Amino acid sequence: MTARKPSFIVISLIAALTLILSACATPTPETVVVTAPPVTVKETVEVQTTVEVPVEVTSTPEPERVIKVFGAYATPLEEPWDNVIHNALLAAQERGDIEYTLTDNIGYSGDMERVLREEATKNAPDIIFGDAFGNRDAVAKVAAEFPNIAFVFGSDGGPQNPNLAVFDNWIHEPAYLCGLIAGSMTESDTIGVVAAIPIPEVNRIVNAFIQGVKEVNPEATVTVSYIGGFFDPAKAKEATLAMIDAGADIIYAERQGGIEAAAESGLFAFGSLTDQNAEAPDYVLTSPL
Repeated sequence: MTARKPSFIVISLIAALTLILSACATPTPETVVVTAPPVTVKETVEVQTTVEVPVEVTSTPEPERVIKVFGAYATPLEEPWDNVIHNALLAAQERGDIEYTLTDNIGYSGDMERVLREEATKNAPDIIFGDAFGNRDAVAKVAAEFPNIAFVFGSDGGPQNPNLAVFDNWIHEPAYLCGLIAGSMTESDTIGVVAAIPIPEVNRIVNAFIQGVKEVNPEATVTVSYIGGFFDPAKAKEATLAMIDAGADIIYAERQGGIEAAAESGLFAFGSLTDQNAEAPDYVLTSPL
């Protein structure tokens, strides 16, 4: 009995020790699987792209502004000098280049200044054309008052900055050729010239005509009659008839009225500044232009 007791004690100690070690040991981890319901996530993504698209752009151009032109004429339009200017502006208007209005027969008694100032103030044209012979100072005065308007005038004066331009006819050379014809055709060796006033611009033409006559016919006599103005057809006709009565058989009608007198007398004549053949087709030889 004594020999078994220690063995029992040993076995009991081992068993107790085993239980103690089992209680103190680290437990084995367990894996737990949890199945969650599916979750949908919505996300907005902004994407920028460059796309080239051909675009045809059609623009409507603004219509061109028509130039406004005013004509200021001292004489009636039947006077050749002003008539040439007038017809040139009419042609420009017919082409659509300008818008054209006018006043003629203004005269030489101070009305030119008034007409120009009224037109410039009320209508403000871009350009004013006209004839300043006999009205030179009036034109220059009004032009100085309206520097934004261009003034373009036939004149015996010079230009004026910044807006007054001048022009003149240079028909002395064709007038010389007419003199050659007259000197060759005259039978009485007497030729008449009816002209405006004795200013350089008129005398230049008359003297060239006389030179042509004398060059081919040194024996010929040329009589010049000035009517004292730029437009007086009745006076020009009267002066021409007086020269015809004195023996002139060819007339240079530098002024309106001379052709009528020559035609009524059955004599040849020369016009001036414009083609005046239509006034007397059987008698007008030619015209210096």
